[in-house]
Amino acid sequence: MTSENIRRQLKRAALLLVPLTLTLMLLFLDDPNKSICGEIAILRSKFWESSGNLKLTQHTTQHLNNKSILDVPPSQEWIQKRLQETRIMLGYPAITHSTIWNCSQPRHTYYFPNINTIFTGIPKSGCSNWILLLLQAEGALDNSTVQPGANEVDIVHTEYSNKYRLDRNDNPARATRAARRNVLSFTVVRNPWVRLVSGYMDKLTGQGDKNRRFDYLAGFIARDMNKRDGVRGWTAKYPTFDQFVRWLPDNMGRGIVNDHFTPQYRTLCIPAANYDYVLPLEFASYYSTEIIQKINTTFQLWGSYDKTADPRTQTSALKAKEWLSGQDPALIDRIYKIFEPDFALMNYSSFDHPDFPLPLYNPDNYIHT
Repeated sequence: MTSENIRRQLKRAALLLVPLTLTLMLLFLDDPNKSICGEIAILRSKFWESSGNLKLTQHTTQHLNNKSILDVPPSQEWIQKRLQETRIMLGYPAITHSTIWNCSQPRHTYYFPNINTIFTGIPKSGCSNWILLLLQAEGALDNSTVQPGANEVDIVHTEYSNKYRLDRNDNPARATRAARRNVLSFTVVRNPWVRLVSGYMDKLTGQGDKNRRFDYLAGFIARDMNKRDGVRGWTAKYPTFDQFVRWLPDNMGRGIVNDHFTPQYRTLCIPAANYDYVLPLEFASYYSTEIIQKINTTFQLWGSYDKTADPRTQTSALKAKEWLSGQDPALIDRIYKIFEPDFALMNYSSFDHPDFPLPLYNPDNYIHT
């Protein structure tokens, strides 16, 4: 083939690529409100699928026999596969069973010997209600006046539960020995976008938790952002949500960021340990019955987690859609990358998805039985 023929072939190929390039551009530009986070997830999904690595798919969740997706929770088989793939994504080897409970953040993991149960409580993922239930089942509250309710949160997290934390006494060794005797281990996770918004509303607005340490953090963020934004009078006590989400990515590596706002995977006891159950908070009302049967107690979860309310219409989810949709897409992508393993763990939907904040899976293949 002559050089002239080669040039003609290359020119023809270039012309054929123009419509494809324009089509791809229009896919991203036809809707100015489209979340870049969702598009990035789709592109990453295609790469990971072809490379055999973790898949993050933002497809529309399928329904089964006209049932609501809320009636068909993801099975633990599917969740365990996600856990293993997330473990590999973080650079750790996959494991199927472990008797070692040596956690990087042991103060969030508890061992209750009377009911032979290990629980990792991730802040803002329903941990207070679960710890209260486990304390009741353990018999730790038999002689106390603690009653389920928001006013008892601090007591539950300190006075009664401290001795069960894995950072106390010989609890790690006791938990490791118990793991050889069929201990029940579980944790609860939550859609990262909703957890972020819920944490802000509860801890940084003055309307929820009255703990002074959160008031200090709120004031610090507000003053820091007012100074950055050139706002006079740095006396604000609480940041706006816009200030909070702009502050967070720049300060995630600093010790001032509370565990209520750090990625959930950092609290989990990985890579060493493996959980029998990982419960998505969005389906906690479904799975709580199974856990309660496993620990053989008649106590029930208190609060919103034992109700059948649709998580897609709860306040935190609606606020997440409203507040996050108005943010700079570049900022959304920065936050997404920080919490990417959390999204991967349950293949969680983004805030522009119709089934937000549910996990995205195929119920035809993964039905809880």
